[in-house]
Amino acid sequence: MITKNKIIERLKVISSDKEAKAIERYVADYLLDEFNEEYETVGEIKEWFKIFWENDGCKTGIILGLIYYEDTYKFFDTYSEDILMYLEESTYDDYKLTRDLFNKNSLAWFGFECALSDIQLIIFREEE
Repeated sequence: MITKNKIIERLKVISSDKEAKAIERYVADYLLDEFNEEYETVGEIKEWFKIFWENDGCKTGIILGLIYYEDTYKFFDTYSEDILMYLEESTYDDYKLTRDLFNKNSLAWFGFECALSDIQLIIFREEE
């Protein structure tokens, strides 16, 4: 059974893994800050993921630091290599690769969401 401590441990491993994508380390750090401070149970953490995905991810402004163009452009510039790798590898059939996606703002959100999805699979892997 997964516990909050196991989730935090797994996020710390990702955060410090030099082999992980830089964007994954960033997202793991973001989640560590988020879950350490505000969430006390696994159920609350799962609810955070549920709300995130059901409400169109980053588009809703749930991720502080990825709300304003200035911030999303900076995020894209910092993690563009990883984001473009996600785009090349993308098998997300439900993610519409339209002209709307090809701007720094949308690509920043796309990259964050891809990294978050990968991390979510890692932290909840034993529940499958």
